[in-house]
Amino acid sequence: MALEKDFVKILYVENNIGIGGSIFSLLYLMQGLKEIYRVKACLIKNAAFYSLYKESNMEIIPINMECSLRTDHKARIVIIIKKFIHVIRLAKKFYTIFKTEKPRIVHVNNGLKLNRSEIIAAKLLRIPCVCHLRSMIH
Repeated sequence: MALEKDFVKILYVENNIGIGGSIFSLLYLMQGLKEIYRVKACLIKNAAFYSLYKESNMEIIPINMECSLRTDHKARIVIIIKKFIHVIRLAKKFYTIFKTEKPRIVHVNNGLKLNRSEIIAAKLLRIPCVCHLRSMIH
């Protein structure tokens, strides 16, 4: 086994809150790679699967993420601005995490649309970002 300094650090980001196939796929991937790489996961603290990762002895960085974007009867431009501000706020959070953790690779687990903030943060820090697409883009 490699010494700690020889490990390549991979930071996985899962911003889903429910339990589905991507949750287990990521967990199995991390378990398989943790002997070779230093793997950590950024997970939403109140997600249904959070304890599953804890019980599996995975290194976790908890994320407090408020998902309050509703598409009620507000004007479309207001919704677009709110979404933009939400993405920028999350990008700032992930920028801080990535800067602190210094991963060699960031792996986002659920496609482009859900992971805009993480991709932006990785790009700003010039960290390679792998985006695992699990569905067709609409």
